[in-house]
Amino acid sequence: MYSVLWEFAAVKDFVKIGRATLLLKQPHLRSQWRNSLVGPLTVDLLRAFGEATDYRDHLQRKSEAPEMIRCYDQICWEIELELLMTLRRLRRRQTVH
Repeated sequence: MYSVLWEFAAVKDFVKIGRATLLLKQPHLRSQWRNSLVGPLTVDLLRAFGEATDYRDHLQRKSEAPEMIRCYDQICWEIELELLMTLRRLRRRQTVH
């Protein structure tokens, strides 16, 4: 099941998926996003968030492995939290300079 998902990973833009998911869940970030708070660390976190949410959604669609879905829910939550903290730090740096 995991390998099937990765067959199509080359055509998916996980950064876009992660960004879209984050902005849907955190609409207050939309205006801040336009101020270009995106750096290499943010892109890596968005990619990880996109991959994790995409795979969790895949598991949910297939109604497979409830324990894996819970595990990926936790992973997604942790990455989202890290993204929010990173964006907050970047925003502070921008206002200081």
